[in-house]
Amino acid sequence: MSAQESIQTHLGAAGGVYLRQHHLIKAGDFHRGHKHHFNHVTLVQRGAVLCEVEGRPSLRLAAPVFVVIDKDKVHRFTALTDDTLYYCIFALRDPEGEVTDRYSGDDAPYDGVVDAHCDGCRGCQRGGSN
Repeated sequence: MSAQESIQTHLGAAGGVYLRQHHLIKAGDFHRGHKHHFNHVTLVQRGAVLCEVEGRPSLRLAAPVFVVIDKDKVHRFTALTDDTLYYCIFALRDPEGEVTDRYSGDDAPYDGVVDAHCDGCRGCQRGGSN
């Protein structure tokens, strides 16, 4: 199975909240390290992940649990179990970065900032290698 078939991502926005769902199908699948311009919460809804955040000790998180990810900190999630499901949750923002209650259709405020060791927020991989 290719990386594109193994990792599934869905987006949504409602009620002043922007959600990005990540489904890591097999243990070892991961979402590459990236960072954002705004703080957000990651909610592990099913399964377990290894959460690596720049400047913090790594955490093993088992559902249900959430972790706050500070802005401008590179972070990465690796599935520890098959069929892991987690969500990145942001306050809705307009294109200028101001909090709003309306989704403009612009995903730029939530996309990952490409890092020297990163392919960006859509840089998911299968099997745990960089």
